Amino acid sequence: MSKTVISRMDAGAVTDAVIAWAAEYAPEFHALLVRDRDYARGVFRHRPGREQAPQGSGQWADAPTTLLIFFDETFTVCPTAALRKPLLRPTQRRSLAAYRNVYDPAQDKQAWFQTINPLPVAGLLPPR
Repeated sequence: MSKTVISRMDAGAVTDAVIAWAAEYAPEFHALLVRDRDYARGVFRHRPGREQAPQGSGQWADAPTTLLIFFDETFTVCPTAALRKPLLRPTQRRSLAAYRNVYDPAQDKQAWFQTINPLPVAGLLPPR
């Protein structure tokens, strides 16, 4: 099946087809989909309130990897200890500090770019 064919299908038809595929090839994903068919159908809508299915892959096999983000139980919680580790290297901290010192939310995009353009990207590019 091609992307074009899938993009012309409504969300209900895509949902039914993926559920049928998942019953045979991805039983854990199938269980998530059939648990709440209305929710699953909403996942396959292009935008909330529209019935058109999203344009994406032409393979049902891509559905589990691209749609698991819609199901809370597929996420793993990051241990609290990992959150306490420094997230940024010192060079990144310097870059962010330099940006923070010149940032002005009132600037338009041209003025903003002229302001940050001379800033060196610490650790990535030499100073200008």
